[in-house]
Amino acid sequence: MKKKKNEQGKSTWNNTLFILKSIKEYDRHLLGLVTVNALFSALGQFVPVFAPKCIIDELRGGGSIRSVIIIVIISGFVAFVSDSISKTSAKLHL
Repeated sequence: MKKKKNEQGKSTWNNTLFILKSIKEYDRHLLGLVTVNALFSALGQFVPVFAPKCIIDELRGGGSIRSVIIIVIISGFVAFVSDSISKTSAKLHL
């Protein structure tokens, strides 16, 4: 099975590796920011769904207020980091 080649004879994989090497060469911190952005963007989508469910389950099941506070703090932290990184990456035009 042949790999698809673009007009210049380079595969998509080679182009991706070239871009990653260039980013690593010129701005190492950008790779870390992109990785953290991807992670927290994915987690940030689940916070509005699972946080209320967990809080309601804790309150209805006779759970402690401490566990509810921990859930709220973790949810807030994930939302804060996700928003901060997305705003930072928007400023950097990622």
